Amino acid sequence: MKSGSAATGIVAGLERAGDVLWLQLLFLAASLPVVTAVPAAVALQRSLRRLASGDAVSAPQFATEFAAAWKQCWLPGLLVPPLAVGAGVSALLWSAAPAPFGALGLGVLVPLGVLAGAAYLVFLGTASEAEPKEAAGRLLARAGRALLARPVPAVIAAVALAAWTAVLVRVPTLALAGSGLVPALLAWLAVRSAGPMRKEQSR
Repeated sequence: MKSGSAATGIVAGLERAGDVLWLQLLFLAASLPVVTAVPAAVALQRSLRRLASGDAVSAPQFATEFAAAWKQCWLPGLLVPPLAVGAGVSALLWSAAPAPFGALGLGVLVPLGVLAGAAYLVFLGTASEAEPKEAAGRLLARAGRALLARPVPAVIAAVALAAWTAVLVRVPTLALAGSGLVPALLAWLAVRSAGPMRKEQSR
């Protein structure tokens, strides 16, 4: 009986891993237009939360989550990609600048980038627990309060996200397996103990 239980657990674990990878592939497909990457990340976050609760996941369910996320997060979706590209180009330019000016520029740019990454991860984590019909302004305000309530975990998660991005630059093929899942995990870690945020939502 023990061997049967172990086999059942292994099969269940493999099925869960398959569901997670399937969601990652759906995220990649939804992110191809680039401006849809943020809504796709929110849809992935919500789908993973459903999966963790024991609910089934499927392509139609992900599409429903994505449609709701697009209506809710289209503005961040339009803003985040060009800002991220601009930050990357600026970092390259400042790193190539003469020592005093380059160090000064990077000294300003890096903290701002970490803060922006922390805000993005907290936004993802907050959006995963928000109602799909919640107004975007209210969601952004709630994410801001959550960031102010627990800045240290969010900043640590942002540094980890920067390290993951550096790895992707060197090994782009890893994006197939983790481009959505790693930020989703970091977003969950950034907000998992955000008591004030959850209390507010339960009202």
